[in-house]
Amino acid sequence: MSNENNVDKYIYYENDNIELSRAFSNNTDIDPNELPKQLTHFTSKWGRLTHITWLPDTLIYLNLSNNSIEHIDYFPKFLKTIKLQSNKLQSLPQLPPELTKLDCSVNLLNKLPILPHTLTYLRAEMNTITEIPTFPPQLVVCKIFGNSLTHLPTFPDTIKHIDCGFNSISRLPPIPHGTITLNCESNANIVELNNIPNTLKELHISRTSIKILPKIPLYMSAFNFKFTPLYWDFLCHISVIYPSNINLYHDTFMYEDSFITIDGITNLMEYSIVFLNKLSRFREQYYLMKYRDKFRYWLWEKVRRPTIEDKYSPANLKLLLDTMENSEDEEEFNKIMEKW
Repeated sequence: MSNENNVDKYIYYENDNIELSRAFSNNTDIDPNELPKQLTHFTSKWGRLTHITWLPDTLIYLNLSNNSIEHIDYFPKFLKTIKLQSNKLQSLPQLPPELTKLDCSVNLLNKLPILPHTLTYLRAEMNTITEIPTFPPQLVVCKIFGNSLTHLPTFPDTIKHIDCGFNSISRLPPIPHGTITLNCESNANIVELNNIPNTLKELHISRTSIKILPKIPLYMSAFNFKFTPLYWDFLCHISVIYPSNINLYHDTFMYEDSFITIDGITNLMEYSIVFLNKLSRFREQYYLMKYRDKFRYWLWEKVRRPTIEDKYSPANLKLLLDTMENSEDEEEFNKIMEKW
């Protein structure tokens, strides 16, 4: 079938770059006769694809996201970008040797194939992956949250963004210098971070068991520690040392290349001050209740009783009576008694 007769089936068509229309995407597999030769970019989203048995050998870009794909026979060897998010894949074939970007998030994967050395961008979140192969030496972005991971391989020195939240990780490997964002929230078994590079801008450790952190960078802009047992004296420390450029994020998550805040941002310094004021008032009320009877006894014995005894003692009355000019003057006597 000629390419010209197929143009109406594309929502985008330009030489070797094609995006299929939704009507065309109702197919469950890709028909070689429906595609032009020498195709390099191919997109077929929101369709009904279930099995991929053929792909053009010339492809360098492939986007089959939001289908129902359960199996892919192979990947063309020249592919550099693969997007397969939101399908039903349980495994992936061998990855192309020059692949730079892989997105296989929201599938049914329990493992990944060996990652090529050229890979710089990895998204594999929301699967059931139990183990990650060695990270490629050029990896920059690693988003693997929402899996069943218990440990991670060593991060390469090129890494900039790490999101490994919502797993069962107990210990993170060292965080390389140059890392900008780190999200390890909802890993309840993590009790410490070995290091925090001074290049870090965002740190998310909510719902972990971390109690103490290494010194955090002076110019870090976001710190999410909700539902962690961090010592409050540590919070006091950072509220004094680090000014209002540090923000407290509530219930944040990563989407694409940015952090989205659901519950707003509260200044950490203001938050700490409010909490400490509440803590101070609570402590005051607590000790007032705890030592109320002792305090009342002490107040009576040390303050009120001596004051009363001194004021109403006979000796004090005698001194007042000695000041009378006329001891028989009843009016003057009444004034002294009122004074006493």
